[in-house]
Amino acid sequence: MLNPVRLVEIPRKLQNKIKSNTPSSPKGHFAAYTRDGQRFLVPISYLNSKIFKDLLKLVEEEYGMSSDGPLVLPCDASFMRRTLEMLQNSKAKC
Repeated sequence: MLNPVRLVEIPRKLQNKIKSNTPSSPKGHFAAYTRDGQRFLVPISYLNSKIFKDLLKLVEEEYGMSSDGPLVLPCDASFMRRTLEMLQNSKAKC
C-alpha cells in the first residue's frame, strides 16, 4: 500500500512535469490551435479585429465557455495563416 503522503506528491510532480513541457508564448502574444492541431502565436492586439471577434464567437458556440485546455479555433491551419498574413499586412499599412 502506498503512503498517503506519497499519493499527494504524485499529482504535484506530474503537474510540474506538464508545465515544464508546455510551450510558452512570448510577451504580447497568445497561443491558439487550429482544428487540425497547428499551433499559432497571435499578437494580443489582433483580438480587437473583427475577424478574431467572430472566431471567438464561433469558439463559444462550438465548444462553450470552458477555460480548460488550450484555445482551439474552429478553422484549419491554412485559413489561420491567411488571416494572420492579412492582419499583419493591414497593420503594416497603418
